[in-house]
Amino acid sequence: MRCPQYHCADAATYETNSWGKQMKNQPDAQELIAKMGIKLLAFKETCGLVLHPSPVVRANALMHLIAHVDHTNSVEGILKLAAINPDNRVPLMGTISVAHVAVACLLRLGTHSATATANELLQAWPEPDRSDLIWYLRSEEIWK
Repeated sequence: MRCPQYHCADAATYETNSWGKQMKNQPDAQELIAKMGIKLLAFKETCGLVLHPSPVVRANALMHLIAHVDHTNSVEGILKLAAINPDNRVPLMGTISVAHVAVACLLRLGTHSATATANELLQAWPEPDRSDLIWYLRSEEIWK
């Protein structure tokens, strides 16, 4: 799977990128998340992790993407794609999903277009998951 308009890596990249083979266990995923946390991964590598097999790695990648303000337009597109990707409806904790994190990241990005995109997604979000999304956004203090 390739997203050329947003320069996302494909799944095969996980076997050839600088971090080595595809994550097979929790310590590998934790190491990758730690690298994102201390900004050891470039924008392109972090973007590629949005398609990682682990939902926890995908959610962390989304949160770290918004730190790349010089790539705001690309980040908005990536976040929107992540929010509508059915693979991201998997729960992370309770009813909170990777898709919820993507919408929250759009709001945290704070641009007019990102906020408008988040509002459009929220209006189209199906119930009962929409109520869970609103609860999550309010709990994160990014939605009133």
